[in-house]
Amino acid sequence: MLVVIAGPTAVGKSDLAVSLAERIGGEIVSADSMQIYKGFDIGTAKITKPEMKGIPHYMIDVVSGNEPFSVSDYRNMAKPIIDDIISRGKIPILVGGTGLYIDAVLHPFQFGGYDESVRQKYNNMLAEVGNQALYELLKQKAPDVAEKIHPNNTKRVVRALEVAEVGGASSNDKNKKEYDYIYIVLGMEREALYQRVNKRVDKMVDSGLCDEVARLKELYPWDCQAMQAIGYKEWREYFLGEDTLENVKEKIKLNSRHYVKRQ
Repeated sequence: MLVVIAGPTAVGKSDLAVSLAERIGGEIVSADSMQIYKGFDIGTAKITKPEMKGIPHYMIDVVSGNEPFSVSDYRNMAKPIIDDIISRGKIPILVGGTGLYIDAVLHPFQFGGYDESVRQKYNNMLAEVGNQALYELLKQKAPDVAEKIHPNNTKRVVRALEVAEVGGASSNDKNKKEYDYIYIVLGMEREALYQRVNKRVDKMVDSGLCDEVARLKELYPWDCQAMQAIGYKEWREYFLGEDTLENVKEKIKLNSRHYVKRQ
């Protein structure tokens, strides 16, 4: 048996997970596609040691920012952890806003073809031509798939182009379960959630997000997967001297709110 806590950004998933874990003897497995990256802390709202309150947390800080990481990688790493938690008589609590990660754990999953060189080709193209042009290419190659993806969700656009070129597709059978589970989805009135998002961004900047990005940009190129995440990609023009701090904050808030709409 495991517990799933899902919901949009800033809705309070981590706080609930820790509180629940204290009550039921749980251990927490993150299902967040950005918190896997080492050093990407403030911009991902990564839970801190004090906030963990002694509860074990897994699938946080597992790869470097320039390492490719797929849904299949997540499943292959997370399932043994979950099985170990269960074997010790504890209750795994799967927490996150990345629905595909959660589905990959809960249900049998078939993974499509992967080719790192093809993925890199489309990531390079993204940096050169931008989101919309890459999305238009996907509409030409796989129009049915493009209809299901937002143009700004560049990770999925690149992945879809990779699958279209290499062959195969990822899918799971939701009629079959890998585990018995309880699924909790948190929600909040939209405007109230937007206000929480805005306050979170202000707190991130006040807590040193600019310094974090300054350090990371010396380690990783702007077009790598981790640096393309919301909270990081918006700083590129700032460090080129072409944007202001206030404008960067507003772009992060706007992109975060748009992401909430898609979750």
